[in-house]
Amino acid sequence: MSNFNIRDEYGFPPKIDDFFGEVESTDDPGWDYRLWVVEWAEAYLGEEPFESLERRFASAPGVRDVAHEDREVFLIKSRLPAERVRELLWPHFVAAAQEGFDRERRSPTVSPLHARTVISRIKEKLQKYPHVTYTTTEGFLEIPAQSPTGFRVWIQERPGGCTVGFEGWHEEFADEEKALNCFVFGLSADCRLRVFRCRGTDYKWQVLHRVDNGWVPTSETGLFVFAFWSRKEPRELQNDIIKAA
Repeated sequence: MSNFNIRDEYGFPPKIDDFFGEVESTDDPGWDYRLWVVEWAEAYLGEEPFESLERRFASAPGVRDVAHEDREVFLIKSRLPAERVRELLWPHFVAAAQEGFDRERRSPTVSPLHARTVISRIKEKLQKYPHVTYTTTEGFLEIPAQSPTGFRVWIQERPGGCTVGFEGWHEEFADEEKALNCFVFGLSADCRLRVFRCRGTDYKWQVLHRVDNGWVPTSETGLFVFAFWSRKEPRELQNDIIKAA
């Protein structure tokens, strides 16, 4: 278990391989590439600089358009080679990081308090389960899969609320109790996560809950970047870490 400030951990200037995946070709109609940005990029940049990435990336020379899909995926139109696109986008990420660091220096206490209260309650609950490992940064907590058939559960602070996620699935909450209950639900045996994979990449996540002797899907998050004719490979994951409230 570790407790650190994500900006202290990665420092400034950031390193490209800590935050950018590869720029890859995509089957999504009208787009040439997709870029995966790591999930902790928003915690590192800050919410507003992170939200500005779509506009910043679209201003790069040779880039015709950019769309921010889901949390970590950017779709890109460009006729340049993929590696060159990656190089051209990176300075704009660094500029966003500079803005985030500058904001923190000017006002170091601007982080929203609401979700951090949820995170502190989660930490208190986890003290009863010393075998559970987790990672926490400023306004972010993640419990990695504790078994080969388990899945990652995370929470991130946002103004007026927070986001709870199970791997790539996520949901926004303004209510503290609902966010906490959702997080605990993901750690319990009453929840399953059905994950769909295509061409070696996960692209859709369904949350299921137990009803009598069966399982019923209740929510879904998906990335619209895969051709419908490609073979899909579903698998089901389940935690049994903590008792649901």
